[in-house]
Amino acid sequence: MLAFAVAGGHALGAFNFPNIYLAGGEAVQIFYMISGFLIALILRGKYADSANGNWIFYSNRAAKIFVPYLTLLGPTVALSALFYVFTGKAAALNSFVEEGRP
Repeated sequence: MLAFAVAGGHALGAFNFPNIYLAGGEAVQIFYMISGFLIALILRGKYADSANGNWIFYSNRAAKIFVPYLTLLGPTVALSALFYVFTGKAAALNSFVEEGRP
């Protein structure tokens, strides 16, 4: 239900639907609370017995976050550079954003 509230809030803004309050902001805050609780639970349970459990936990988290990020960032930068070489213009990354809209 929380995911639908967040997705609905984004859809309303993106497609200029009437401003209906779906509690998207509150859903995001609840996601943060649940994820914080689960991370603390995992950290206290699985990694508590190890002397360097914090290091293992955070290095695993960093690998899970940065490996996919860098995997996508590399080709994106390469394609943007190729676009610039062939057209002489920087890739317009904000082409889907309406002019004058924050």
